[in-house]
Amino acid sequence: MKTPLNTNIYSFTLPSDNLPCSIRQLLVKKGFSLTNWRKLKKDATFFINEQPVTANDRLNAGDHLKIIVSPPTSTVQPERGPLVVIFEDDYLLVVNKPPGILVHPTGANTNGTLINWLAYYYQQHKIISAFHPIYRLDRNTSGLIIFAKQPFVQHLLSGNAIRKEYLALLNGVLPQTVGIIDAPIARKTGSIIERCIDFANGKPAQTLYKVLRIYPKQLSLVRFILLTGRTHQIRVHAAHLNCPLLHDTLYGEPGPQARQALHCHRISFIHPITKKQLRFFSPLPQDLLNFILNFPK
Repeated sequence: MKTPLNTNIYSFTLPSDNLPCSIRQLLVKKGFSLTNWRKLKKDATFFINEQPVTANDRLNAGDHLKIIVSPPTSTVQPERGPLVVIFEDDYLLVVNKPPGILVHPTGANTNGTLINWLAYYYQQHKIISAFHPIYRLDRNTSGLIIFAKQPFVQHLLSGNAIRKEYLALLNGVLPQTVGIIDAPIARKTGSIIERCIDFANGKPAQTLYKVLRIYPKQLSLVRFILLTGRTHQIRVHAAHLNCPLLHDTLYGEPGPQARQALHCHRISFIHPITKKQLRFFSPLPQDLLNFILNFPK
C-alpha cells in the first residue's frame, strides 16, 4: 500500500499473547479519548495487515493496525518569530514563551501569537500536526509551555500530570517562608477576565510557595508550585495575601497593563509514550532580573 503524502499515521501491533479486540478497544488502551476516537472514525482510513477495513473491525493477536488521518486544516497564518524550542520528539514540543504574546490567536489578535510562530516552525520542518497546548500561560507570563503533536498525547497529559514551578516577584512579604495557599477561585461577577477568591462558589485551588529571597522595600522572590490549575491562580492567591505580583495591574496597583513578574521556571512529567521522566528548566529572564536591579532601594 502506498501511503499518501501529508498525512498523520498511527501504527500499532496487537501483542501475540492478547485476546482479539476491537480497534476502539486497542486505541483506548493506547490512551485515545472518546473524542479522539470519534474524530478518527470520521476522518481516518483504517488498515489491518495492510488491508483496508472499517472502524468497527476487530484485531486478532499479532495483527498490525495502521490508521491514516487526513492532514489537519488550519486557518492560522504562519509567521516567523523567535520561537525557542527546548525539547522536541515525535510526540511533544517544549518551548520557552517570551512575555507579551498570546498563546492562541483571538478574534482581535490573529497574528503575532505563539501558535503563529509554531505554524511557521511546522511548515519549515514539514511537521503535519495541529496545535495542542497542554496548558496556557497569560499573555504577560513567560516561561515553559508544552505542545502535543497529536490529540491523544494531549489527552494523556491532561489534568495534573505535570509539575509546574513558577518564579514570581511580589510586592510584600508572605506570612511564612514556606506555606500553602488554599482558597477557592471563581470568576469575578461582571468580568470575563478577572478572578477572585470565593469561599461559597469558587473551585478548589491550592498553591505551594517558598520565599527564596527578600530584597529592600519588601520585594520578594518566591517560588510557587501549582497543585491545581485555575485561571490566574498564582496572581489571585498572591493578591489574596496582600502581596500582589510586581506590575500586576489587574490584581495589584491599578494602571496601564504591564508585564506581571511571573515566569514558568521548571516543569517535570512522565513522557506519556516513552514513560521517561522529563525535566526542563528556564532561568529567570533578563527583564525580571532588571526589575530587581531597578527596584527602589
